[in-house]
Amino acid sequence: MEQMVTKVNAQEYMQKGIELYDSSDYQTAIQYFKKALDASNNAETMLYLGQCYHAMQDYKEAAKWYQQSAEQGNPLAQYRLGMCYLDGEGVPEDDKEAVKWFDLSARQGKPVAQRMMGDCYYNGYGVAVDKKEAVSWYKLYVEQREGKAAVAPITIRLGMMYLEGDGIPKNAEEAVKWFRVSAKQGFSQAQYYLGCCYFHGNGVSKDKEEAEKWFRKSAEQGLADAQFMMGLCYYTGLPWHGKESAKWFKLAAEQGNADAQLFMGMCYKDGFGVSEDKGEAEKWLKLSAKQGNHRAIELLNDI
Repeated sequence: MEQMVTKVNAQEYMQKGIELYDSSDYQTAIQYFKKALDASNNAETMLYLGQCYHAMQDYKEAAKWYQQSAEQGNPLAQYRLGMCYLDGEGVPEDDKEAVKWFDLSARQGKPVAQRMMGDCYYNGYGVAVDKKEAVSWYKLYVEQREGKAAVAPITIRLGMMYLEGDGIPKNAEEAVKWFRVSAKQGFSQAQYYLGCCYFHGNGVSKDKEEAEKWFRKSAEQGLADAQFMMGLCYYTGLPWHGKESAKWFKLAAEQGNADAQLFMGMCYKDGFGVSEDKGEAEKWLKLSAKQGNHRAIELLNDI
């Protein structure tokens, strides 16, 4: 009977502590979590204590509670303890120790820890760089977080790794697959890369209409590289669309895209899509040349 009462008390204290934690009243939440811990030695309670202290920027105390929870096998505490060691918060910075705790958490299926294992192998934090191992962990992470916005940077990284052969064999078809995942979710960088694949016939058949579709989706979100490619699609199209070409070049050029600045200069020099204006041509070519664009430097000599 006494054990049952103690368990009920622990649950009540825990629930109250969580309510206070969710409302950012960490100091009072700590009192309830400690009462819950006195009634029942629970790893989740220790995790919450760590999170309270972490939110209050008492990193040493946070790491202490994360450690106790992690040693009881709590996967989120293991991940958070790994982050403490990676960032040197409350404990001495130790990448190898960080990897130890990330690995324990990741093998229990914690997605954020799986991503961190991928990052550690990709960047060589606490382990030797191993891009193949990084890919394995990234794929596990993506599988568990399918459809979530948070996976976009990783699916894009996977796409680039396969496209460029970054530590793994080149595989353009696989790159397209990963770019498409995030492109369909509306991420401009992925849409741009997918457009490039269609534009150049990398991993898919060349398809200028499909390329333009993805460039437009990306460009309309303001990505300068995609805006430049939209301009290029109109510049190289048959028939040419001068005004549309110049419009997109200018949007990209104003964001500092050196290639767009070059083409904007060419448009003004030749009167393509805009009125011929040598002064404007010189302005844009100089901006491009300052960024090291050799073609812009050559054209400046002709003005």
